[in-house]
Amino acid sequence: MKSQRKLKSNRWGFEQLEYRQMLAGNVTVGPDPSDSNRLLIIGDNSANVITVTQTAANTFKVTGAGTNIIGAQPVSNITDGIFIDMMGGNDSVTVKNMTVNGDTDGISLGILLGAGTDALVMSSVTTEYACGIDGGAGVTAVAINKCTFGYDLGVHTYDSADAVAITNSTVYGALTVQLGNGTNALTMVSDKVLKLSDGGGGTPSEGFSDEFDVLICAFDPEIDCGAYISGGSGVDAIAMTSVTINCLTEIDTCSGADAVVISNSCFGDAPVSDPSDLCWKDFEESGLCIETGLGSDAVAIANTTVYGFLQTDTSGDICCPCFCWGATTEDTPDTPSTPVGDGNDAVSLANVKVLGSEAAQVLECCCCCSKHEIQSVTNDVTPDTSSGSWCCCCCEFYVLESGVLLVYTGNGSDAVALAKVTTDAEAAIYTTDYSSLDGNDAVSIANSSFNQCDLELCCGQLPYVQSGGLVIGTGCGNDAVAIAKVNVVGSADICTGAGTDAVAINALVADCIFADLGPGSHDALTVTNSSADYAAFYDDGGSGGVFVRAHNHFTNQTPPPGVTAGNGFQYVIGS
Repeated sequence: MKSQRKLKSNRWGFEQLEYRQMLAGNVTVGPDPSDSNRLLIIGDNSANVITVTQTAANTFKVTGAGTNIIGAQPVSNITDGIFIDMMGGNDSVTVKNMTVNGDTDGISLGILLGAGTDALVMSSVTTEYACGIDGGAGVTAVAINKCTFGYDLGVHTYDSADAVAITNSTVYGALTVQLGNGTNALTMVSDKVLKLSDGGGGTPSEGFSDEFDVLICAFDPEIDCGAYISGGSGVDAIAMTSVTINCLTEIDTCSGADAVVISNSCFGDAPVSDPSDLCWKDFEESGLCIETGLGSDAVAIANTTVYGFLQTDTSGDICCPCFCWGATTEDTPDTPSTPVGDGNDAVSLANVKVLGSEAAQVLECCCCCSKHEIQSVTNDVTPDTSSGSWCCCCCEFYVLESGVLLVYTGNGSDAVALAKVTTDAEAAIYTTDYSSLDGNDAVSIANSSFNQCDLELCCGQLPYVQSGGLVIGTGCGNDAVAIAKVNVVGSADICTGAGTDAVAINALVADCIFADLGPGSHDALTVTNSSADYAAFYDDGGSGGVFVRAHNHFTNQTPPPGVTAGNGFQYVIGS
């Protein structure tokens, strides 16, 4: 029997060593050599990961996750602000649970993320003065939550796919967010941008050392309060929910297929209970202005109140009005000789109020202005209250639109829908630039009231807005307009231009109603259950048009009752 031998294992073995992590670069921390009360945090071109926290009053500590921290910790007596420069690399910065006192040239906290794919998270941070954030080249993500900024907050990203989220935070002074070119997103939830009691003025000034000078570009020097939000070429998405912003908010997404969605928010300066205390104060512009530029854009605003004016332009043709000394009425844009297609746009307003601002209230209560003149105000000219026209004279110097709505979509096949919209002053809706590129547009208005305070325009800044009610213009194309349960103080004017158009009016109440379906064949107009002192209906230059009317109450109307044709309509049915 063959014997079996047990083979001896002869495998190599290794003794386990302690775990060692490769450190991702160095970050140097310490007082600025030129100012021992200013904290400098300087990274390198590696992928740095750091967290900045506070250990005591004016005392801060920086910890690294796989990043070597150079410098004695913690650093105390920091009363001139904190400045962070991460240099290059894909960096991650967390700043949390701290109060930063003092400033350098108006900034308490300045952050340069540098080139690379970077992320910044700020939580429960309070700054005595402004905070400036520069994203640098590369993809940047910024998340700000439960923070409070004295004076201003400025965020500047560049030409990549960037995302900025600001939630549960308060800015005193002005908010500036510049997203640059690329596919960008800004989200704001439960934020407040409030003007300071002294009227603002905390915008940082130039005077930094070379590496931090770029922070100046994060702020809009033209505003002391309110918000300026801009994108570049590319697809931008702006979403605001439960946001309150004083003064004027301007959103400009430039070209690209952009979307702006706003809900449950409030913009501008609301009237106060005792305006006599505000007489002769300095006023800021008040309201909301949205520009989305070329491209097929969408704007949706719901459950929102605007004190001042609301302007939405999805074409790139109309800039936000410039309110300044010596201002004159902005001209209505000329019909372009070589039009450029600006996309098929959609604008939706639901449960939106555009009301008189604090400035309008003060003029009426303090300055003896009539309600027809309170859209104008001057701060430096003492009025001669014995003259009833001084308010209109003031508008030569400084103009505030109050309670005005303008929706302008330019050419293309556009859709505008208004439901439960209220304005204190005029409303104008134009889905045309009157060029050869006009498309087939649709306008729907229901359960709304316009010009309820009859605030007639004295010296206006908004183009297309006329004194006295509601204006709708759709230009060329086969357009459709539907109006139901709408009240207008003043005149309701509807002009649909060339094309085969359909206009349906039901339960419209106005002082005057005017509708002209313009050149085109087989236009259709239906008017029911409506009332006005004077009503005029035309199919000027059209052929084969049909006008149906029933159950209306017009003191005077044309075509007159009883006719079967007239004013360009081939058929007139009913009276």
